[in-house]
Amino acid sequence: MADSLPDSNESFALYYQTYGGDRQDESCPILVIHGLLGSTVHWHAFCKSYSELTGRKIISVDCRNHGQSPRSHLMTHPLMAGDIAETLKHLNISRAVLIGHSMGGKVAMELALSMPDSVEKLIVEDIPPMVAPAPLIAGILSAMLNLDFTQVKNSNDADGLLRESIPHDVIRAHVLTTLHEDVEGKFQWLADIKNVLENLKSLVEGNESAIELKGRTPYTGETLFIAGGESQDLKNADMNEIRKLFPKADREVIPGASHFVHTDKPQEFLEIVHKFLR
Repeated sequence: MADSLPDSNESFALYYQTYGGDRQDESCPILVIHGLLGSTVHWHAFCKSYSELTGRKIISVDCRNHGQSPRSHLMTHPLMAGDIAETLKHLNISRAVLIGHSMGGKVAMELALSMPDSVEKLIVEDIPPMVAPAPLIAGILSAMLNLDFTQVKNSNDADGLLRESIPHDVIRAHVLTTLHEDVEGKFQWLADIKNVLENLKSLVEGNESAIELKGRTPYTGETLFIAGGESQDLKNADMNEIRKLFPKADREVIPGASHFVHTDKPQEFLEIVHKFLR
């Protein structure tokens, strides 16, 4: 028997963008779930390219406390998996392929384990189901929370103000992709940094950030884990433990890619996804 998700009144349908689906195609839709501090914006290029290549319908969502989706003081992987289930229900989709990056990968894994009949295939980008140490995240979020937006007139201003507290150029560049200018010309973060920071132990730091392994019914659908060659987040040594929950799991490595595989190596990522889904 599959595990149950939180009660539906604790979950809500998410903001989403839809690509493709105009051609006659009997394949089930693909639903994409971004990582921590991400949004539909970060997946636009992939979704557009893959829908044009295949004609398949692709839905990209903003997770709770991210992008244009609702805000909540509660934020756990099971709750966010419930949000995905609620969104699929809202869209009248009974079965989908899930693609999840980092935090979104854990959400996708949680849904596959809890509602396996709803998941045709599963693709997880650069995250294992176990606890993955992320010692820099708390400091990054604190720096974002404390940014003085009165001094920000453009992204270069924000970059300069964050440089000391977030010295790593690649990480800071990713952070700045969540910077948004509203209609009044004022800047803010697309993610609710306060709520994310308050729930950090449930998302990346604490034991509760791991997908519960004990007593779970394995997801027996085809599963692909895609790792960045320059990332240490998804190691080959993790696969034995991963296959206890995902017995049909394979691992592909894209050389030269960091944790953000789909943005670092977009063509290689697309080709691996296409090969897996054909």
